[in-house]
Amino acid sequence: MNNQTKTNFFASCSRNLEELLEREASTFGCENIDKQIGGINFSSSHETCLEFLLHSRISSRVFMKITDFSIKSLNDLYGKVKEYSWQNIFSLNQTFKIKTIFDSNSKRAFKNSILFSQKAKDGIVDNFREKTSKRPSVDTQSPDISILIRVEGTVDNKWKIIFYLDLCHLPLSQRGYRKNSGEAPLRENLAAGIIMLTDWDPKKDLFIDSMCGSGTLSIEAVLISAQIPPTFLKIKSFIEKKEKPFSFLNHNWFNKNKGLKNYFYRRAESLYEEIENKMKNLSKKQFYASDWDNRVLNTARENFQKMNFEDVINLKKQNALKLPPPNNKEKGVIICNPPYGIRLGEEEKLKELYRDYGENLKRNFKGFRAYIFTGNMNLRKQISLSTSKRIPLFNGTIECRLLKYDLY
Repeated sequence: MNNQTKTNFFASCSRNLEELLEREASTFGCENIDKQIGGINFSSSHETCLEFLLHSRISSRVFMKITDFSIKSLNDLYGKVKEYSWQNIFSLNQTFKIKTIFDSNSKRAFKNSILFSQKAKDGIVDNFREKTSKRPSVDTQSPDISILIRVEGTVDNKWKIIFYLDLCHLPLSQRGYRKNSGEAPLRENLAAGIIMLTDWDPKKDLFIDSMCGSGTLSIEAVLISAQIPPTFLKIKSFIEKKEKPFSFLNHNWFNKNKGLKNYFYRRAESLYEEIENKMKNLSKKQFYASDWDNRVLNTARENFQKMNFEDVINLKKQNALKLPPPNNKEKGVIICNPPYGIRLGEEEKLKELYRDYGENLKRNFKGFRAYIFTGNMNLRKQISLSTSKRIPLFNGTIECRLLKYDLY
C-alpha cells in the first residue's frame, strides 16, 4: 500500500459524540467525513490517520477498511473471502479474530453473526492453507489481528460486505491511567466529550470536580488544558519500554511500508519530547477534585500519580453537599457525575443528595457554571435551579443528560 494514497477508515465513539468526533477528524485533515450513528467514516493518508488516532479524545476505536464486495447469499461469502490476499495484512504465526455486525436490513436476513464470522474465518484459514500448507490460529481473547465485518443491505437484492482492520488493540478510551476498566463507570473518552461540550475555558477558568470518584473527569480536563494527547501513556510505553500498545504496529501492511513506519517512530519520539515539556508547565492552582469516600480518593490519588498529576490536581476529602469554592476571587466550572440510582430502592435515597447538592451550588458557587451528568431524569428534578442547557448523551446503554446551570 502506498502511504500517500487515500484510504478509507471508520472511527467509533459513544452515541451523541459523533459531532465532536467529526470536528476532531476535520482538525487533523481527514477528508470525506461521513457522520454515522456511533462514529464517522473518513478518508486520509495513513500518516494523517495515525496522527488522528494518537490525538483523538473522542474515538473508541479506529478501523481501516481493507476490502469490500457484494454477495447474494451467505454461501457466496466463503469464496469471496478466500480470494483476498490476507498475507498483506498478517502472517501465519499471528492470531486473529472476526466480529460481524449487521445493519437493520441485514440483521433481519441473516440473524446469526457468529455463523457469518465462521464462514469468513474458514475463507481466511483456507487461503493460508492453500499458500503455506498451514493455517493461522484464532484467538478470541487477545488476538494479534482483529477484523470487523459490516454487512449492509442494498437495493438490488445484494448485500454489501465491508472488512475493517482494528488499528488500536485496546480501545482508545482506555488511556492506561486507571487500574482496570471496571474501576469507574465513566469511560475516559466520554469524560473528555462531556468536558468538551461545556463552556469551560482552560485558559482562565477553574475546574472543580465535586464528586471525583476515580478522577477521570479531572485527568481528562488537565490533558485538554495542556493539549497533551490522550495516548500519552501509550506513547511513553512505546518510547521508554519498547512496547507495542497499538495493534497496527504488528500488521504486515504497516511494517512493509518503511516510509510510514519511519514516520510513526519519528512522530512518537517528537510527541514524547513535546509532552515532557508540557508536563513541566502545568498549572497547580486550576484543578480541584474532591470526594467523601476514602476508597475512591485513594484510587483517584493512584490515578493522578500514574499521570504525574498529583501536584497538579488538588485532591481532598470533602462532602460535595458542603463543598466551598477554593477561593473567593476566581470562577469557572464545577462539574459532577453523581450516582444514578440504577438499583432498586436507590433512587429514593438519592433524592436528598441531588436536592442538597443543588442548594449548595446556590449558596456557595455564585458566578460559576455548574454541570451535572446524570442518567436519572427523575433525580434531576430534585435540583431547584433553572437548567440553561440539556445535552443528551449515552453512558453505555444508559440514556443520560449533561445539564448546565448558570449560577447568579
